[in-house]
Amino acid sequence: MRRAKDTLIVSSKGQIVLPAALRRKHGLSSGRVIRVEERDDEIVLRPVMTWKEIEQARDRIHQHYVQSGCRPEQELRAHRKRERADEARRQREIEMGLQGGRRRS
Repeated sequence: MRRAKDTLIVSSKGQIVLPAALRRKHGLSSGRVIRVEERDDEIVLRPVMTWKEIEQARDRIHQHYVQSGCRPEQELRAHRKRERADEARRQREIEMGLQGGRRRS
């Protein structure tokens, strides 16, 4: 992942100016709410989704299910079934490994 690197200056009021290219790329305009997170030795800025963006995302998800003909609960059941099968397979592999170890003793 390529990361943009810019040097910013913090004002006496603790303000910074984000480069215009970054603001355009991430749709940041005046008044946009941004969440600040601290991770170890990094400061991470994340735009907070607006209600309009949340509604648009919901509509895209709904449209996906309408077009695919699949209902979310069906997809969730299928996903859970795959997870249970994977877990059962992993458990069998563990048991086989234990039994294989016992035979060698």
